[in-house]
Formats: sequence, C-alpha cells, structure tokens
Amino acid sequence: MITTLFICTGSFHHRLRGLGVCSIFCGFVVSSYYVVLISWVVHAFFASWDPNAPWSNPQLMGDEAVNYFYNEIIGMETVVDDDLTPTRLVGENVLYTCLVWCVVFIGTAFGVKTTGRLTYVTVGLPVLLLFVFLGRAATLPGASEGVYA
Repeated sequence: MITTLFICTGSFHHRLRGLGVCSIFCGFVVSSYYVVLISWVVHAFFASWDPNAPWSNPQLMGDEAVNYFYNEIIGMETVVDDDLTPTRLVGENVLYTCLVWCVVFIGTAFGVKTTGRLTYVTVGLPVLLLFVFLGRAATLPGASEGVYA
C-alpha cells in the first residue's frame, strides 16, 4: 500500500520535482542534438560502400573528403545564403535520424538492466575492434618503420 502511494504521489519533495523535469528536458535537448550528429555518421558509414564514393581514389586529398562529407552526406550543396539556412531536407538523413532514435528508444525503453547489458556490447566491441585494427596495422608492410618514427 505504501509503495503504491509513493508511485502515485512521487517520493520527491514537491519543490524538487521541477528539478527532475528540468533534468529530463535537458537530457532530451542534448540527445536531440547528438542524434542528428550520429545519424550523419551512420549515413557516412553506409555511404562508404558506395562505388561512387571518393574513397576508392588513391589520390584523394583532404579537401575532397571534407567537401564530399559536407555536400553529399550533410546536404550543404543546396545552402545558398550566407547565414547557412537549410533549404531542403535530405531524405536519407531523415531516415537515418529515425533509425538512431529507434536505437535510442530500444536502448532505454527496457530499463537499467537491459541498458547495462547493452553497455557490454557497445563498450566491448569497439575495444575489440581496436585490437583487431592494431593487429592488422602491425602486419602491414612498413609497420616497423612507422613504429620507429
């Protein structure tokens, strides 16, 4: 009975509830910003397998890669004003943003226990991949010269 009463009325002091609401609002604002950035990265990740992507060119310069990211991935080629006002929606970015929001929802909707289990994968897999990349880089020709440098 007492537990039900706390769930219905809240266990925080009534003057501190606004602090909790503000914390949730700030988390939503920050995640809204980062979800779009992550969707650009996901878009670039899947676009990297495109045969027309500039990565297959061995003479690729940094400026070309940056221009590809700005124009093709983000969609800045249609911005015509100096104030960088967007003039269109990039359909792929809208879909990737929806995908990232779904992943955020799935990652948080099932509680702390599931989020903890998900953390094992999202932390462990990149660490494992770093060791795989290190092993691959160490076996490439000229790797010892790079280590000495």
